[in-house]
Amino acid sequence: MSKGKRFLINHLAWILLLLLCAVYYIFIGRLEEMPYMVMRQALPVGVMAAGMMFVLIVGNVDFSAGAQSFAACAIFTWCWNPSGLGLYDVTSLVISLGAVLVFGFLGALAVGHFRIPSFASSLGIMYTVEGLALLLLGRNVVEMINGQQAFPFSLFWYSNLGVWVICLAVFMTAAFLILRFTRFGSLCRAVGTNPKAARLSGIPVFRIRCTAYMLCSVFAAFSGMIQMGLNRGTSLMAGGLDTVIDVLAACAAGGISFAGGKGKVSGLAGGVLLICTVNNMMTRIGVNVGSARLIKGLLLLVFAALDMHFRKKAGETLAE
Repeated sequence: MSKGKRFLINHLAWILLLLLCAVYYIFIGRLEEMPYMVMRQALPVGVMAAGMMFVLIVGNVDFSAGAQSFAACAIFTWCWNPSGLGLYDVTSLVISLGAVLVFGFLGALAVGHFRIPSFASSLGIMYTVEGLALLLLGRNVVEMINGQQAFPFSLFWYSNLGVWVICLAVFMTAAFLILRFTRFGSLCRAVGTNPKAARLSGIPVFRIRCTAYMLCSVFAAFSGMIQMGLNRGTSLMAGGLDTVIDVLAACAAGGISFAGGKGKVSGLAGGVLLICTVNNMMTRIGVNVGSARLIKGLLLLVFAALDMHFRKKAGETLAE
């Protein structure tokens, strides 16, 4: 593979993003408004995608990430609100993060120990977590949190574009450091590339998967809390399957392989901005819900197909 083609593949999301910005400016105009609208959506999507990346790299997928983001907010609210347990902000935060860690462990347990396919186990956990959160609250989180100052939601109530960029950069940098400079990051790639070979070489495959799932859960929890702060409240729909599809589309656009073993944070950041720009453009031109889902579904299929095509070409090159 030539250097030019390799550069195009590795930076496809950023190239498409630049082209999309040019189209946005030509046909819609008012480009100065785009960064604000895109980053407002990119922050929660990007944080959740940074966690989903670890699960995808080990060769699995977690559809329950959106439900866990909602559950983290529900548990926090129930613990913090005077009509619930009435605990301190930090105590409520610790309890909510501990709960999603348990959810992440259960997801890894279902895949690693009981050999349930990840799509089936994560869908089951998604509905279980959603049901638990709804039973715990008995009403929408918006009714309980709106109009009240609570850490960490209050941090984003009056924040601006600069704060959002810094916050997203912090989570992306954390994911980059974990993936690039820790033993866990390198073992994730080994497990995702060939789990049988990794197991035979002595790599603790189940432990690596558990860590990946629990990291995904923690990132999803923070994503939900950020979105709750941005919207001054949240609902089940805010962390539903549509959000997970945006996250998966961003991962696919950013070069995170659904087959496992491959992914970079730099590409993921470009994929997040690309998908959120597409969403913003569709909102600005008045695309209806059905057409928007059609477009996002096609984008997800196209990027996943491109990934498999490039993996096949790379395999053929190595074989030769």
